[in-house]
Amino acid sequence: MIKGLIPYWQTLFAESPLSKFLKEVINSFDEDEITSDAVMQLHRFTQLAELRKEGVIDSGDYIQRLSEISNSGKEILKKINENYLPILPIKAVAGLESGPHYTVEYHDIEDWRHLPKRNSNKKVGIRVDGDSMNPIYEDGDVIMCKKAVIEEITERQAVIVVCKDNSIFLKNIKKEGSKLWLKSLNPAFEPFQLHLREILEIWAVETKV
Repeated sequence: MIKGLIPYWQTLFAESPLSKFLKEVINSFDEDEITSDAVMQLHRFTQLAELRKEGVIDSGDYIQRLSEISNSGKEILKKINENYLPILPIKAVAGLESGPHYTVEYHDIEDWRHLPKRNSNKKVGIRVDGDSMNPIYEDGDVIMCKKAVIEEITERQAVIVVCKDNSIFLKNIKKEGSKLWLKSLNPAFEPFQLHLREILEIWAVETKV
């Protein structure tokens, strides 16, 4: 599910060797400050392993230097979480038909978009498919979304509705009892209902990117 993508870099950093995390950073982002820092820390890590293997440094010195490299890795992790938005290889249907089915794994992330002036932590980017949310959201737009609950959403706020059958809709919503009305901005599209038991996740749309 979409929410499973959120802790990707945290999980990679915590459960993988530091070298794997740094290599993933180098391979995932265009050349910039983060990539350069990862290259430098990976070089330090490789040198450190060789020095230990050759007996040039003792265990105490090794642990201290490894801790310094790990702390630098944490800073890289922080920058990624705050400044890079994962764009998912799925689309939110702005229409009446069922959205595409999807199985999104970490390695299936389409792109990481650099958003230095926005906090992208715990958010995802999804592409719009269709024109029922025109004129604000057009086909092909990438929208930044954050996990939410129905009670937090106003009727004027656009959301991504993820259903248990993996269909995805971009709509405005209104809760009525055990049903959820999905409404379009484009008057050419009629509203329709889903039962709450069909809903898996709600993601509030924050902005286009």
